[in-house]
Amino acid sequence: MKPGGWIELQYIDYHPLSLLPDNGEDNIIIQFWKRVNEGLSSLGIDHSLSAEGSLRKLVGEAGFQNAEEQARNIPIGRWVKDDQLKLAGSFCAKILLDGAEAISNVPLMNGLGWGTESVQTLTATVRQTLQDPATLNKHQLYFPFRVVYAQKPLGP
Repeated sequence: MKPGGWIELQYIDYHPLSLLPDNGEDNIIIQFWKRVNEGLSSLGIDHSLSAEGSLRKLVGEAGFQNAEEQARNIPIGRWVKDDQLKLAGSFCAKILLDGAEAISNVPLMNGLGWGTESVQTLTATVRQTLQDPATLNKHQLYFPFRVVYAQKPLGP
């Protein structure tokens, strides 16, 4: 990168949250991601890079300047009013629907020692939930999404 050039990093935090006061803790999608992240942690994979300020700090430590961070939310489903976010939410739900088993196989089986049948049972429930707009509307789940951009210094 040339001096003065800009870098942009984007990161989705795979710890879904809810806009509702109870935070949807009983939701199967939140439980699914808790298990997946536990499995990843047991395999030595750290998903904490998206914590507020973490990416910006790493970019600064790498020598970049003028680092800024923006936070957004990517909905899971079409429960939002904004048309662009509805589309993003549809894609997000579809990716999770199609990828639930592939996302969870290694973390749950290798990381937590689950059997194939247990993983398939969980992912079937997750897929069923993702196909139910009423449930997605009820819990208003989203993934935090962060964008960090910074500039390479002009001088040495």
